Amino acid sequence: MLQLLSDGLSSALSQANEAAQDLFAAPCEVEVVLDGVEERIHSGILYGDRDERCPVYTRGEAVSGVVRLKLREGRGYELLHEGISIRLVGQFEVVDSPEYATLDVRPFFSLCKTLEGPGSIR
Repeated sequence: MLQLLSDGLSSALSQANEAAQDLFAAPCEVEVVLDGVEERIHSGILYGDRDERCPVYTRGEAVSGVVRLKLREGRGYELLHEGISIRLVGQFEVVDSPEYATLDVRPFFSLCKTLEGPGSIR
């Protein structure tokens, strides 16, 4: 009898855990693919607590690509949004020449483009 109660409780906790993960999971995945990024020179930048490799663009070069939003599968998910925008940020690094250690990172350019007005995605 005790084993049945234990198994039932374990099953209920497992179902509750799955429901909580489902409730707080991101509603969609976002993927940004820049054209020709494989052939570009990349620079490492510290973004939060992780090191990111970002493509380097110079004056006059076009930046193009695709943004994909993929909704979670199942249960007829719908994503209500207040608009979808993408922001391109340019920055430069001040480095200490002998050690090549970054001393300061300064943004100098920011361009925001609205891709979609308020609405929903199914």
